[in-house]
Amino acid sequence: MAKKFTEKDIKDGVLEAIRETIMKEWDSLNASFTVDMEADSLDLVELAVKIEGTFGISIADPEFDAVSTPQMAIDFVTTKLMARA
Repeated sequence: MAKKFTEKDIKDGVLEAIRETIMKEWDSLNASFTVDMEADSLDLVELAVKIEGTFGISIADPEFDAVSTPQMAIDFVTTKLMARA
């Protein structure tokens, strides 16, 4: 049975994954990964892999391409987890 995550679990887990992979400070959940945090494509692949491991989900490369902010990542993970419930 899949683990149940609360909204707080999802937000905290995604933000921790961002901190561990991109390692840049940001001041808004709407900060751009590539512009504000200066993440490159490898950083974003590492972020997707970290999120997969944290939440036990599978992310296809094209799916994550549209995710460009922390809030979008939180929403993405929430949607993926709801779909498997």
